[in-house]
Amino acid sequence: MSGEMRTGNRPAPTFAPSDAEKDAQRSDAPCQTEDRGRRDDVLRRCELAARLKISMRCLDSWSARGWVTGIKRGRVRRFVWGEVLEQLRKGKY
Repeated sequence: MSGEMRTGNRPAPTFAPSDAEKDAQRSDAPCQTEDRGRRDDVLRRCELAARLKISMRCLDSWSARGWVTGIKRGRVRRFVWGEVLEQLRKGKY
């Protein structure tokens, strides 16, 4: 055989992309980043959680306690990476 899996005389089944694979292809997909980035990067909530390797729920908890503060305009909240690092270094938690 030439490297492809066969079941009897039929070719192996092909599968449609999963929902997670479809999400990864969309531009508004959930954040998945490992980039450490520059100190002046402005991040969305999901990007910051991914960089800190914590859940967004944990980030919300830290934010409510004042351990991490961001910039809020209307319903939009952004975080400056360098400021977050300083807040966490100086934090008393």
